[in-house]
Amino acid sequence: MDSSVASASDKRQYFNGLAAFLGVDTDYAGVKAYAHRLFNIDLTDFEPRDFPITDFLAEQKRCSMPVTHAWWDECLENACLVSTSYDTNKTAIPSDKSTEVDCNDLYDQFRAWAEHNRQRHGPRTKNLFFKDLNSVLPLIVRRTHNQRMYTIPPLGECRRRLTMKYPGCGYEKAETLDDSIQNAQLLLQQAQQRLDVLNRQKADRAANVQAYRDAPIVPLLNLPTVSVHKAPQI
Repeated sequence: MDSSVASASDKRQYFNGLAAFLGVDTDYAGVKAYAHRLFNIDLTDFEPRDFPITDFLAEQKRCSMPVTHAWWDECLENACLVSTSYDTNKTAIPSDKSTEVDCNDLYDQFRAWAEHNRQRHGPRTKNLFFKDLNSVLPLIVRRTHNQRMYTIPPLGECRRRLTMKYPGCGYEKAETLDDSIQNAQLLLQQAQQRLDVLNRQKADRAANVQAYRDAPIVPLLNLPTVSVHKAPQI
């Protein structure tokens, strides 16, 4: 409540309601100090509909994206046009220049991604797909004799346009295609080292078992026999 706008009766009414809610007397010093702190907060530029963009809200926006925008968001996250997880021939999205992609190939990559991720609520036709994509990316098409080429802007421009529609969905931690390849190679190297260690341990255990089997049998010592007397029955 802005102290410059609220009247004395409003302050008294709010103060009495606060004391009643806390279950204390109005003469309680803690309630007076808390009310004084609230009355002196400047709410001139406060807009209740302008809430902060948190990580949870950004992730919620990502989960509620249309299928076309979700596919394009994953493309921008990986800096390449994604279709399936096992596709090795991915078209990179350069960060310093525009690139051209055949419209049919672009739509086929989207369909492969949608089928791979079981996204069945996407656009059913090619025209609807490009209509959805045009809302987050300018539709620049160059026609040739027998095909249409779709111009994709540089990576930074594509990310900026998608962030304008979905605030908070930043790509500060996004990896490029080269970074993803390097990380995959590092993980593969670590897994190979771990596998080598496990193989050496397995070979050592097998050698120990074989050495135990090949060891000569040592006869037992002639230990004195101990007679056991049964207790008399009563």
